Order: sequence, then C-alpha cells, then structure tokens
Amino acid sequence: MSRLLSKLSPHIHKTSRRTVRSFSSSAIGPCAPICSILEQSPDGGNVGEVLLFNLRNLELVRTEKTYPRELSNAQLVGASHGWGCFSNIQDGSVVISDFLLQSQNQR
Repeated sequence: MSRLLSKLSPHIHKTSRRTVRSFSSSAIGPCAPICSILEQSPDGGNVGEVLLFNLRNLELVRTEKTYPRELSNAQLVGASHGWGCFSNIQDGSVVISDFLLQSQNQR
C-alpha cells in the first residue's frame, strides 16, 4: 500500500498546482447589490431602482427596472451574478429572478 501511495504522491502534487482563472462577462465589472427602491408607476405596476456597488471602480451604479409582482411579498435570500433567490413571506415559495442583473442603460 505504501508503494502505491508513494507513486501517486508526485501526481497529486502536480495537479494541485494548477490555477483557476475566472472571467466576468460584464463590461462594467462585478457588482454587489445594496438595496432596491420601489415606486408606484402610473400604469398601476411598480418601478424599481436597484442600487449596486461596483467593486472594480468603487462606485455606486443605479439601474431602473420594472419590479415583478412575484417579488412584492418576497425577501432576498441570496444572489449571484445578478440572479436573486427570493423567499415569499406568505406561502414560503421560492422565486428565482434576474431583477438584480445589470442592464446596459445605467446612469
């Protein structure tokens, strides 16, 4: 058994030295969601403004979006790459939405 482990040991150490590179598809950079601000729109729906923090440039980014009805009674559980996982307070259902995703028309 020790011979087998001694022969495998150099191979294990060679593979552990590999590095992993990750790339962001966003031209603006990685952003962390801070909050969502909701307002009533004239047509009866909700308009949301998402406030994000750009980690690369250390600045605030605002995006305006229409707020989905499914998220009106939900709270954010977690988010990754602009996709949020929301939990509905009333019935306990889970909603996955791209509401936090950055759009190209930012101010």
